[in-house]
Amino acid sequence: MVKQMEQLEQTEAEVFSSKIDAKESKKIQILMNFYGLGGHPEFLYNMILNFSFVGGQTFLVKLLIKLDYKPRLIVMFIPLIILQIALPFIVQYIESKASWNVSILFMVLIGTFMGNIISTFCGIGGLLGPQYMGSYFQGLSLSSIFACILRLICLLLFDSSNELSYFYSTLLYFSLNAVIQIILCLTLPLSHVKQHLFLDKVQSETQPQKLETRDIKEEEVAVNTNQQDEIVYFKEDLQADQLSERNITNDQKVNYITIYKKIWVETTFASFTFLLTYLLFPGIIFQGGMTISSNFVWNIFYYNASFNVGDYSGRFLAKLKKQYGRVFIIIGGLLRLIWIASTFIIAFNHQNIFWGNNAVIVINCYLLGMTHGFLGACCNQSFGGRLENHEKEHGGFMISVLQSLGVAFGSLISLVAFKDMF
Repeated sequence: MVKQMEQLEQTEAEVFSSKIDAKESKKIQILMNFYGLGGHPEFLYNMILNFSFVGGQTFLVKLLIKLDYKPRLIVMFIPLIILQIALPFIVQYIESKASWNVSILFMVLIGTFMGNIISTFCGIGGLLGPQYMGSYFQGLSLSSIFACILRLICLLLFDSSNELSYFYSTLLYFSLNAVIQIILCLTLPLSHVKQHLFLDKVQSETQPQKLETRDIKEEEVAVNTNQQDEIVYFKEDLQADQLSERNITNDQKVNYITIYKKIWVETTFASFTFLLTYLLFPGIIFQGGMTISSNFVWNIFYYNASFNVGDYSGRFLAKLKKQYGRVFIIIGGLLRLIWIASTFIIAFNHQNIFWGNNAVIVINCYLLGMTHGFLGACCNQSFGGRLENHEKEHGGFMISVLQSLGVAFGSLISLVAFKDMF
């Protein structure tokens, strides 16, 4: 459902990095040096995009929460598709200073819309239970695999060293993403979600109401077929009204502090996992000195592919079990520091025969991605069981926001702390 979401920002940064470098004016270069970015605007892109995620997951969700799921997602998908198609043209044909400013604005808007979509699906996953949350989280990881495949197609079809060819490859990449998102937008199967929400609302009624419903059902047995049809239609209308009021009712009952106290371990370690990952990815990981190809663009692709395949493997393994205990999550989060340390060693000592070996670099990227995906999925699958039914959707919103904050602050720390080390 959101199979083009999670790592679109990484590929966007890679796609536009060399393009902006080729067109930036002296004033833009001064600005880049002020931020300590040198020739790598992708770090600023990545950070801005992820902070924009948080805006979409908080303020925009609050504005749109009264809408039903399908119109809410369509409202987000349509501008997201337009922005993705327009962005390559902005970078290619607008004057360099304006191109830089407009591309930053586009990153903010894209991040906001994507954040809202991801937060909405996290809410749905929280409502439907661990197996659905696991599938959602696995689908997010699959998006990065699709992004790698699209990037591979672009690299094979176009010469990245040629400016015009690079523009065509960029346009193809974003066009394919837009086509996939249009298909998803038109085929959102949300009827099951609505049915689940309605049944959950009915089950939460008081016992006298249940008895009254049973009496009504006994009377309905005696009516003729036409009358039964009228009752069915009436119930469907009533169901629609109840669904439209669901968000308002739940919003009045929910206390986010109470929710956080119930799931603080899961949300904190999910955020911690994402923070550590994006502290290293992409900036530190890309310093590993991989020499599989003489073309740096291809080496970046190999880094991304190794990490993303590992990420998907970890989420797939986590889905084999519905929920995980807190002790397991805490110990797993601490043990993951081993791969964090090994990644730093590779970045600082890639001239070493062992640490600079391409196989070691690929395996480390894979394990870093696998532990990221596994622990993130464990946290996402386990929080729902600790919440009341009316709190689960908001718990999904909360964990998605904290994960995005982890990504954003990880990128910020990487930018500020390590920008002068390489």
